Amino acid sequence: MFEVLLSVEHKPLGIPYNRSESDKGSHGFIDLRKRPDQISLIPELAEWPELRETVIELNSITGPFKTLGCAEFFYPNEEFPKQSRLI
Repeated sequence: MFEVLLSVEHKPLGIPYNRSESDKGSHGFIDLRKRPDQISLIPELAEWPELRETVIELNSITGPFKTLGCAEFFYPNEEFPKQSRLI
């Protein structure tokens, strides 16, 4: 089963955000609506084709959404052992 959770956060992210080359723990902002060719630069999507397709659809140039970030994490719930968060 694949589940997508959408939420609204009111904390500003400072989009677009950039990370220094030395920061290996995170990545800078990629506007996939303007640069869909850069989706392969998002490591959280590399081994999860369902999430990759969801991100592609969410960032469609004709769609109402744009993703601002993605984080993969393990959730201690047996029913959903691997989760990813889109913001």
